[in-house]
Amino acid sequence: MKKIAPLKPGDTIAIISPAGPIKDVQALNNAVSYLESKGYKVKVAPNALLREEYLAGDDDFRSADLLGAFGNPEIKAILCSRGGYGCARFLDRISDDFIEENRKIFLGHSDITVLLNNFSIPTFHAPMAVGDFGTDEVDALTEKSFFEVINGIKAPYLYEAKKDFKVINSGKAQGKLIGGNLSVLVSLLGTKYTPDFEGKILLLEDLNEPLYKLDRMLTQLRLAGVFKQISGLVVADFGETDVSMEFLRSFVPKKPAFYGFYASHDKSKYTLPLGARYSMSADEGTLELIEDIFI
Repeated sequence: MKKIAPLKPGDTIAIISPAGPIKDVQALNNAVSYLESKGYKVKVAPNALLREEYLAGDDDFRSADLLGAFGNPEIKAILCSRGGYGCARFLDRISDDFIEENRKIFLGHSDITVLLNNFSIPTFHAPMAVGDFGTDEVDALTEKSFFEVINGIKAPYLYEAKKDFKVINSGKAQGKLIGGNLSVLVSLLGTKYTPDFEGKILLLEDLNEPLYKLDRMLTQLRLAGVFKQISGLVVADFGETDVSMEFLRSFVPKKPAFYGFYASHDKSKYTLPLGARYSMSADEGTLELIEDIFI
């Protein structure tokens, strides 16, 4: 495990836009004010407010902000402004050796799943600036988890499912946690950036995709052998799209799995270190971090 440094009061957080454009500048300003009120300095990346159709500026600008944030020794954490689409477009420009040499806290979800699963340092499936910290009132669970984790979480650390979680398959598993957005993960299959699923606990979530599209994407994972490789599965939720446990069980019939977790596009979400080892219990709906990630 390539450990990283936790965030300390007075440290600098950079906000970057590696995917879609920021549509609500006031929400970004709110996020900056919120983080500053918690005792941190905030730097908004030079190109974070650019907009080019469905992207936050072209690939050169977005990748430059990412690399610039990692390369700046003053910056101790990098928080993505929002998701959308765009991270995969410059993935082949990013040197993991450079990321490892300049390791720091990197946070996001949704389209950021591309980057979260392709750095060899611990990354964080986590809230983002605009949608989570730029709101009128920051969700209590989101806030608590975020600061507990980035300020130096120590193993063992327990994450619990939603009260109405459902068991897909009973059992327990251990492994490194990977994953995130289902649509994004499927888009990486067949490329050299496909995550290594062997022995991993896989986290999945998505937002309001029609049932037939979920079926198509889960079928693609099944046909690619992903569900045979993993040790366990945690499905956060799929937004307003209802799925039955029988439906999910048909894709992953033999591995411990549960549904209903605070790691989706909903307002309540955990900050989850990816690339670290966890123990999971499908029957109890728990994920327990069992490996320290911080120096």
